[in-house]
Amino acid sequence: MNTYICDTFDTDWLMHRLGLVNSYNRRYNNKIVHLNSNQNNNNNNNSLTSSYSINENESPLFQVINHHVHRRPSSIMLFTLMDGAEIKQDDLKLKIMNDNTDDYEKDLQLAAELGRCLLERNQELQNCIKNLQQQIEDKDCEIKLLDKQLESTREQLQTKCQYAEHLDQQNFEFEKQLMIQRRESEQDRQKIKQLTQLCEKTRKQCMDIEQDYECFRRQQLSNNFNKQYKSSLSPSSPNSSKSNGIKRCSSIDTFLDNNNSSIKIINDDSLTSDLSFSSNDSSPTRCRWCLTLDSTIKNRLSEFKNKLTLLTNENNELNEKVFLYEHDNRTLLERLKITDITRQLKDENDQLQQELVRCKKLLRTKHDINSLSLDESNDGESSIDECSPSNIKNNNNVSLYDEVTSQFNTIIRKYDDLILEKSNKRNDIGIQVSLVENKQNSNKKTYETTNYRNLFQHVYDKLKANQEQATLTI
Repeated sequence: MNTYICDTFDTDWLMHRLGLVNSYNRRYNNKIVHLNSNQNNNNNNNSLTSSYSINENESPLFQVINHHVHRRPSSIMLFTLMDGAEIKQDDLKLKIMNDNTDDYEKDLQLAAELGRCLLERNQELQNCIKNLQQQIEDKDCEIKLLDKQLESTREQLQTKCQYAEHLDQQNFEFEKQLMIQRRESEQDRQKIKQLTQLCEKTRKQCMDIEQDYECFRRQQLSNNFNKQYKSSLSPSSPNSSKSNGIKRCSSIDTFLDNNNSSIKIINDDSLTSDLSFSSNDSSPTRCRWCLTLDSTIKNRLSEFKNKLTLLTNENNELNEKVFLYEHDNRTLLERLKITDITRQLKDENDQLQQELVRCKKLLRTKHDINSLSLDESNDGESSIDECSPSNIKNNNNVSLYDEVTSQFNTIIRKYDDLILEKSNKRNDIGIQVSLVENKQNSNKKTYETTNYRNLFQHVYDKLKANQEQATLTI
């Protein structure tokens, strides 16, 4: 098998593997030559089948080759061919290395530039990553804060919702209480109305009972009820007692017939049982019945009197409240009247001031006209001017001014008197209301509104006449 493999060993395959064996061949050339010499010397001594001892220091590949060389000497030619191929391959490699040195330097420069670019890009990316991490941390902090705020707002909302629910419950309870109070107030009003009606009825009934009681007492006194009672106790006169009993029964029957209304009011069972007696009863039982009836009527009257006192007290309190209410209404009405009067006085005062302003304007215009006329006149014509109509006009002007001032003073006095009267009225309103009303009525009778146009009409006429004369003279 070994001889077949070495004979049919492919040279191309060996040339392909020479690149792997070159380094080993250079190291072990001397050893191979030494082995070949030893092999030639030992061929004569040893047989072909002798075993070859492989050196342990050799490489495994050369161990295989030396084994084949030792077994077959024809393989020595193959190794000579291999040496020539190795030389050619080394030459090719040197040429290739010389050609590729320039490309290698260029590749190194490009690789260096790429490395720089990659480093710069890496630094930029690291910076971006750091910024993004900071942003992420900031956002995480913001998210935590927002979560805390959300929790706080939720708690606040829950508290507010609870408070609102509590308020709603209270409102609902208050509404219920209001409804109940309104119903109770309506019921109280109805009860008050019923009680007032009952009070009126009880008053009328008490009056009727008092009148009936007085009539009954008068009848008793007129019929000598006490004498008949004494005679009825004596046994000597049974007929008289019977007749007196009959009379008493008739008097009681008349009393009952005349006073059905009073008996209807007293609807007690005891009275009804006492009233149900027969005409055949004896006179002492009837007298006892009358006494019991008298006592019951007295008790009932005392009760009615007590009730009447209570009702009268309540009525007095209500009357006092009504009186106070009426007093308040009167005071309010009086205040309204006073306000109306003050407004009227203010309006009158405004009218007076307007008229006074007009009068002052007229007097000023007249005075200006007179001053102009006096300036135009000469000093040498003084004697003529004394008899002239201008001097007469000046005298007339003085008299008109005196009249206007006197009328103005009278108006002011009237106005002051009115103000004093109104102030006195305001002070007396709180103390005596009736006196204030009388004073107002008296003042209305004494005081009459003055018509200032009619009062100053003759003054206006005189002023107009003087103006016309002045225009004619000019």
